[in-house]
Amino acid sequence: MSNFFLFFNFFLCYNVSMKTELISEIEKVIEKLPKRKRKLAIFLTQKWQEVPLISIQEIAKRAGVSTATVTRLARELNFEGFQEFKNHLKEEIRERLSPVEKFKLVKENLKGRRSLVKVAEQDIKNINKLLNSIDEDTFTKVIEEIENAKRVFTFGLGISSIFSRMFAYLLNQVEKEAHSLDEGDAPVEEKITSIDKKDILVVSSFPPYSRYTLEIANLARDLGIKIIGITDNKFAPISNFSNLVLVVPSENILYTNSVSAFSVLINSIVTEIAWKKKDKLTETVQQKDRILKKFYY
Repeated sequence: MSNFFLFFNFFLCYNVSMKTELISEIEKVIEKLPKRKRKLAIFLTQKWQEVPLISIQEIAKRAGVSTATVTRLARELNFEGFQEFKNHLKEEIRERLSPVEKFKLVKENLKGRRSLVKVAEQDIKNINKLLNSIDEDTFTKVIEEIENAKRVFTFGLGISSIFSRMFAYLLNQVEKEAHSLDEGDAPVEEKITSIDKKDILVVSSFPPYSRYTLEIANLARDLGIKIIGITDNKFAPISNFSNLVLVVPSENILYTNSVSAFSVLINSIVTEIAWKKKDKLTETVQQKDRILKKFYY
């Protein structure tokens, strides 16, 4: 890997307030690059916080070089192409800057309707990535396991807690008994002991991965409970404790995880379960509708 990339990676480890000092270090290496690549490298080091938010065409235009130059420089830095370079930079920002600094960067680059468009585009990418990467066999097995389980228990912390409760709620809507372990006053480790081997536990785990979530998953595994893990990466820690793993892209422009692809995934699981017992559900829904009309407009 080139010295320039090592300096660039080092630069990303520091906060925004130190960037002037680090740029001077990068510029020592930049001088060794050919003219066009040097011009591009200077732009990247000066505008690095904007790079994850703009296209290769816009970078080339603003740097005054061709898109081919952008691609070539990315490859010289040991990336397959510019997209991989940009994704790496985005991850560095996500992992190494504090939430406050990340939010400042977003505020500087997203204003008005632009923020709506960029966030929507990112969510669309997440959903498309889910559709293109989901393992159909695993997806089918997950549906079968949930359908055949006596009860479904869900668990997660932080934003994963929201995912957990959402999934349990939707399952109950199609008459699949489901409970979110993070609701109520009793400790989760106590609730785990009430789960038997005919039940199934669905654990949502997204960055930052909670150690407590892994401890609960480990306990459940020791008790012989089947676990379905839902996470953003097949190498995520929860995979080590799960019988089945569903990978859901959660990339976001902000420093939180996006919920769009997860929502699509659990809706599709619940829809599949509902479809298999549509006749029974139709009667139930009609009966429920008659009762609820007394309470809702």
